[in-house]
Amino acid sequence: MILLKEQIDRYVRQTIIPEIGEAGQKKLLESSVFVCGENVREISALTMYLAAMGIGNICCSLKDIRGYDDLFSNSIGLNSDVKIRLAHDDRSEAHIRVFLGTGTFVKKAVKACRDTGLKFIPSIISVTNQWRAVLKTFTDCRSLTNFMETLNSDKKDNFSVSFMSDMSGALCSMEAVKLCLNMGKTNDGLLLYDLFNMEFAAYESNEIEKAMEYFYRADEKSDNETFGKLSEAKVLIVGAGGLGSPVALALATAGVGTLGVVDSDCVKASNLNRQVLHAISRIGMPKAESAKISLEKINPQITVNTYGEYLSRENVADIIETYDLVISAVDNIQTRYLLNDACYFMNKPLIEAGVLRFDGTATTIIPHEGHCYQCIYPNVNSGVMSCAKAGILGAVPGIIGFVQAAEAYKVIVGAGTTLKNKILLYDGLEMEFDVINIEKNPECPLCGKNPTIKELQDYTVTCEIDEV
Repeated sequence: MILLKEQIDRYVRQTIIPEIGEAGQKKLLESSVFVCGENVREISALTMYLAAMGIGNICCSLKDIRGYDDLFSNSIGLNSDVKIRLAHDDRSEAHIRVFLGTGTFVKKAVKACRDTGLKFIPSIISVTNQWRAVLKTFTDCRSLTNFMETLNSDKKDNFSVSFMSDMSGALCSMEAVKLCLNMGKTNDGLLLYDLFNMEFAAYESNEIEKAMEYFYRADEKSDNETFGKLSEAKVLIVGAGGLGSPVALALATAGVGTLGVVDSDCVKASNLNRQVLHAISRIGMPKAESAKISLEKINPQITVNTYGEYLSRENVADIIETYDLVISAVDNIQTRYLLNDACYFMNKPLIEAGVLRFDGTATTIIPHEGHCYQCIYPNVNSGVMSCAKAGILGAVPGIIGFVQAAEAYKVIVGAGTTLKNKILLYDGLEMEFDVINIEKNPECPLCGKNPTIKELQDYTVTCEIDEV
């Protein structure tokens, strides 16, 4: 198989990564993944990221197929290389199976595959429960059987918040690519993640029962007051690319009333391995306008304000003034510094993240209460490598972007544990999450005891967004 010119353009951010290259991308295009979920909403992120990264064949089994036509058109619109279809008896053609949903659903779905006599193939399972989820990869039938027994309990399945289905879907797509390419460390243990309390833990096979006890614990409940806060919230997303796409999609789905999207760039073919807000048909369209089309389709009640301009010292305050919080979704250190300073002076919470190749970071900055960006990265000339030069696997910004969206939710409603005075580190190849406590730097030139930065700085003449 030879990659065509348009495929080379589409997958360039992945093929420049040494662990993938053109040979790896060809293998992905020849791979087939069977996806099993309760409904379209639950598998949406999983399917979109599989398609974006170039998994050639996606077969979907759904308990409720309403909305499948939209999922099909969105996936094909993102990547015309992909064949996506509903499952019948052709599930046996898959190289990998992915099951995503509640414990009761997953148990029945796995049993149905066994009852049809399908041979065992590597399987990825993520079970969700409100703000929690567990994820495990199975490479043998016995370990899968043992795990299914932990789901055989009288514990009640609870409705999962959309952030968990999205996060689990992106993580499952990451694991699927690693399995296809025999790359990195697959999750042979059990990963448990709790976005409400921002906790991540890895359990060995002999600790699964302990993990499931925590998994089924009672969780925070949403109420009418929560939904009211979301509908009244105004969130500014700077960058409509790899990070901005999942953030915007998740917040629009959650019911945030107003989203501002800042991006001066236009949609390119090379964006589409990760920037799932966009589509082939919109190549050449301003990204902010493309984002608006997608977001209004998801949530017709939402207000989307677009800013197709560069950020500068002259306009940044005017742009962020009316918003409750700001999300940085950029791949440009000068823009990050400018946003950090502006949010500090205007007392706006800032949710910051960065991604590169298989790794990502995220933190939440609450001005005058904790650290700022300059506390962590004091050198504006540090020469951070961009995704354009180093590459990025499409699911990585999805995973980190959904973390940013969950952080925004918690800041808006005033609940849960955020990444204030913490930084999240994600290693996709090793499938590891670490949350590290950090302290405000007393010598910080912006927020320290004796600040030297007392007004917005001109880090560049104009700061291009240069989104991920």
